[in-house]
Amino acid sequence: MTAGPPAVFIEVGSAQAFRSEDLASRLRVCGVPAELRVGADGFHIFDGATPGCCPSGSGSCRPLRLGAPHPECLIPGHSPVPMPAYEWRAGPMSPPTSKNGVLMTMACLAQPEQQQKLEWLDGGTFSLLDQEATEGKLTVGRFDVAKGEAPPFHLHTREDEVFIPIKGTALVWSGEEEHELREGGIVYLPRNVPHAYRITSDRADLLMIATPGGIEGMFRHAGRDLTTPRPDGFEIPTSLLAEASELYGGVILGSPR
Repeated sequence: MTAGPPAVFIEVGSAQAFRSEDLASRLRVCGVPAELRVGADGFHIFDGATPGCCPSGSGSCRPLRLGAPHPECLIPGHSPVPMPAYEWRAGPMSPPTSKNGVLMTMACLAQPEQQQKLEWLDGGTFSLLDQEATEGKLTVGRFDVAKGEAPPFHLHTREDEVFIPIKGTALVWSGEEEHELREGGIVYLPRNVPHAYRITSDRADLLMIATPGGIEGMFRHAGRDLTTPRPDGFEIPTSLLAEASELYGGVILGSPR
């Protein structure tokens, strides 16, 4: 019998384990012995999440069990070594870090009380998960607003936006087109497309997703963090909104619709 392919060793850091596990599994299916090792500064997502699996500092994961190699992956004359999909060997581990009380591992979980909340237009509130939590990929925001809340007609030069009314309804303008956005509907607004909306229900719970991240800077610049004292008669003047928009790649084109 001819010798098979050499074993593959995959070294990963703190944020690539799932992708590397997938690669290790694919190699194993094709008959290549694969071992996944986490570097000294890395940690594994299952550490602490699955008792007894990948304990910090030592040990190896319970292996994934795969079926027989796919026939198209078999190498003539080679019998794959009967081994797990991969063996995970733990080296020195750094514990997950915490920022503002939010546990930071390979993902970010921010409970409602851990999210920053801002007072926004017309007395509404805006809760957010910022680009720092998503490695710059997106900003997620949630508006709790009353009937009539409406930002100026505007566009963004840096981000694409998605809006979903979890509860409530709105009118949405994309360019000069007007559309009704019903509860549970989804609207996608690419960058550089002028748009606006107006809440038409008594109250709305409106989810916003913007990609890439960074638009939260505009909300922080003009809005008020709810943990700070509220000045008498607080409101966001048009001049401050325009300043914040310009700082973060937005262009105000006109009054609210």
